[in-house]
Amino acid sequence: MGMTLADKETASINAQVKEELRRVKAHKAEVKKRLEEGPKMKVEFQNNEDPPGTGQPSPEVKFDYNGIKYSVKHGDVVEWPEEVVHHVNSLTMLVYSNETDPITGALRSSRSGTLRRFMCLPVIESRGGITRSAPKKEKVIG
Repeated sequence: MGMTLADKETASINAQVKEELRRVKAHKAEVKKRLEEGPKMKVEFQNNEDPPGTGQPSPEVKFDYNGIKYSVKHGDVVEWPEEVVHHVNSLTMLVYSNETDPITGALRSSRSGTLRRFMCLPVIESRGGITRSAPKKEKVIG
């Protein structure tokens, strides 16, 4: 007895899934190799989203970049691939402000800009210890 149409479709889908899985694994291996062999940067991690408060430590930030897991706390000095540093520095959060509607007098919320969630500040080692470059004060309005 031959395969039914449903069996043939299931076999076809399974073959497609296996091929896609093979491609994903190959891509992850390629990215991992590129990150391991590529240029690195020593940076100080700053958590602007949830900075340490008075007597409260900043929580640990865990993230996954192309299948590689990272874990860091505010103020940690780490050496990461440049690609990861650029990715972390590109993460932003929206900033909203309340305005009074000139016609109705009601309060309305509107987007006033964006702020960086995190910052990776380049670290420069000197004889006297570690110093870091000054952060760029940046607020994007738009």
